[in-house]
Amino acid sequence: MKKQFLIILITISSLTVFAQRKLKLSDVSASYTGFQEATGNLNSIDNFIKLTSPSPLLSKDSLVGYYQGASRCGLASNGIGFNFGFATVNQSGKTSKLKWNIGVNYFGQVNDGMFFNKRETYRYDTLTSSATGQQSYVDSVDNKSTFLNFNATELRFNLGARYHTSLKTRVNVYFGLDASFGRLMNSIIEVQKSKYSQISNNYFSSSYGFSTTENVNTIAKPNNSVSAALPIGLEFKLFKRNELLKRVGIFYEFKPGLTYRSNPELTDFTTGSIQNSLGLKLSL
Repeated sequence: MKKQFLIILITISSLTVFAQRKLKLSDVSASYTGFQEATGNLNSIDNFIKLTSPSPLLSKDSLVGYYQGASRCGLASNGIGFNFGFATVNQSGKTSKLKWNIGVNYFGQVNDGMFFNKRETYRYDTLTSSATGQQSYVDSVDNKSTFLNFNATELRFNLGARYHTSLKTRVNVYFGLDASFGRLMNSIIEVQKSKYSQISNNYFSSSYGFSTTENVNTIAKPNNSVSAALPIGLEFKLFKRNELLKRVGIFYEFKPGLTYRSNPELTDFTTGSIQNSLGLKLSL
């Protein structure tokens, strides 16, 4: 909570300075954005059990003998973003290279998860050669899997400032400081257990048509996030001569930062995050 308060205080202070200056809307942009968090509180089987309890498919006893396969390390998603840039104007009418930004991002499929697998072998039959008397054993093999998937949507509101190295050249680099406030919603935890059986020995392996899958979905409570990040970007204007078209450009932005997430059902945590955006910008 202290971290949230500190970021909110810094943002309010920045907006106070922002409001005291003569401003103009300088640009609008749309982007395709993806983010990845370094870790999270869904990297633990204990936390998945808490969120899904009581579940007939998931408990510590139900995973005895399983090994953990490749799992995601933290929340990740791709989505769309819209941003409005404002520039200060001095008394002589010159536009500042420092711009203030207000924007929103929507991530439709925020996900995380874990995977467990287990292979069990049972003696199914013994075959004896009538010619040599040699015996071979036929085994029944069960391949069991448990998938734990977390899916949600997230809406983020962004406030920040960016300093551009040039406003007149075709290519310019910028850097700045951002604060984001997010709401993770429509959260569903899916527990999926499957079993695929086959018979095999040293000479053959074949399925005998025994495959089962069970699913249980649990709805989780919404949670909030606060992020601070350092955006670094590159802009390139697509056209050089036409007065209207030369206002259109593309940009790429790399934004490392820290994210604090509060969760009413689990412990709060802070993690590193990376966000990448590719978009179109119209200068006004």
